[in-house]
Amino acid sequence: MWALSCLNMFFRGDGKSNIENVSSLEPESKESIRMKFNRAFLNPPFHQDGEPERDFIDASMDALIQDGIFIGVVYAGVFADEENQEWRANFMKKHTLIGMISLPDELFYPNASAITTIMIAKAHVPQPEDSEIFMGRIDNDGYMKQKGKRIECEGNQIPEMLCELKRFRLGKKIKPKRNITVVKAELLRNGAEYSPQQYIPQEVLTNDDVHYLNKGTLMSLFQTITGYPDITDSINPDFANFAGKKMLPLGMTEKLEYFFDVKTGKSKGISKYSEGITPYVSSGDGTNGIVGLISKSDLEICDGCITVSAFGTAYLQPWNYMARGNGGSSVRVLLPKFNMTVGELFWFIAQINSQKWRFTYARQAIKSRLTKLSLTSPPQHITKEFDIISKISDFKTKLSELSEI
Repeated sequence: MWALSCLNMFFRGDGKSNIENVSSLEPESKESIRMKFNRAFLNPPFHQDGEPERDFIDASMDALIQDGIFIGVVYAGVFADEENQEWRANFMKKHTLIGMISLPDELFYPNASAITTIMIAKAHVPQPEDSEIFMGRIDNDGYMKQKGKRIECEGNQIPEMLCELKRFRLGKKIKPKRNITVVKAELLRNGAEYSPQQYIPQEVLTNDDVHYLNKGTLMSLFQTITGYPDITDSINPDFANFAGKKMLPLGMTEKLEYFFDVKTGKSKGISKYSEGITPYVSSGDGTNGIVGLISKSDLEICDGCITVSAFGTAYLQPWNYMARGNGGSSVRVLLPKFNMTVGELFWFIAQINSQKWRFTYARQAIKSRLTKLSLTSPPQHITKEFDIISKISDFKTKLSELSEI
């Protein structure tokens, strides 16, 4: 690596880069460059035992003079997980966090699948309590994945993000589209989470957006039946019976926990069960998160008709099912607190799925995050007849007819 780095700089006409063949994390290395630079650019290696990303960030900050600027492209989990919570809180006691900008999930495709975020900080200046921090989100960096590689595309958001960041640095008001400012105290209230996904507001959904998302929910049900035709034997005709509950308040924007009780699946890994007719819901995508049909355990059957995967995808489950409950990728089960029609269930599923961008492998939809997700109830009751059971029955019948030779 050292030889390649030197050769690369030689070809670029540099030759004076002082690249040394030693570990940057050794005490001697850190001391030799302590407070000698005014800029640090970093893309630390993906987390390894004994060498977490925070150590590389700290070493870079120590190498900077006071007011020196750090910019790093870092694995996003560092800014969201509990393991680094104390480090994040202490970081602002020594330095100033200027901004965080989340990057496209496929930025390093096909070489890596790590979800990354840009961190911008100022060295050796403790973060004032009332200071604001820039939070931004880039979905399009001018490239898209196609046929195993990334090709150029329209809609590059980087120039706009740079413009907004410059406005923020100059103390001007920014446009709250894909970015927002957050005060230090709010970060600390949220477990010192630095993730832009925690703070950037969701854009208002149009009727076309809701229609498109509802179509995706319905298509997932049909794909599930195609993959598991016997699943219809587990359908619960009363899955959307909420008689006795209060009427759903209209046009209200509240946290998800206002509209739903959030439970965690109770089941172990699917390998612990024998085959059967009961759907097993995991956190995979497609077929409603269902990865197999297993033998039923009455103590583990779920009542909630909406599930949310660890990666923030919501599905309608009109059957009795069991959901994964062990480990970080547990499935969340939503139990409506109000009387909701099937159309209103679809409305809330669309609201949740429109915010899937908030959740990734690096920042999963754990209960504490999901309950705080902001949702808006429909402006009027959705009373249009929507007999999902009949749709499923008709689809299976046609599927059987088409399967005849």
